[in-house]
Amino acid sequence: MQGNFYNFKKINNYKVVFENGTIIEFYKNGNLKSIDCSARDAIDFYITPVAISEFIADKFPHCFIIEYRVNCKGNRIKSYEVELTDNIYVKFNKNFECIKVE
Repeated sequence: MQGNFYNFKKINNYKVVFENGTIIEFYKNGNLKSIDCSARDAIDFYITPVAISEFIADKFPHCFIIEYRVNCKGNRIKSYEVELTDNIYVKFNKNFECIKVE
């Protein structure tokens, strides 16, 4: 007799897609993973950590954040990344210090 076999997929994150195309992803523990506005809308500065918002406003006053990502290993935050209009990418360490600009 053969048993029933099911395909179980391990859930690593959750994704919410809004009508305007904005995508918000969460890790399985509920922590924010990313926000992607796909260049149609900017992410409000109050959503990102204050240190990141202030850095972007100071160094790139003509740009807006269109993607925000929190990189984790387990439950520990490793880094933050933002994509700005004008195809600028900025990476911050876990202490919100800028470590890379492309």
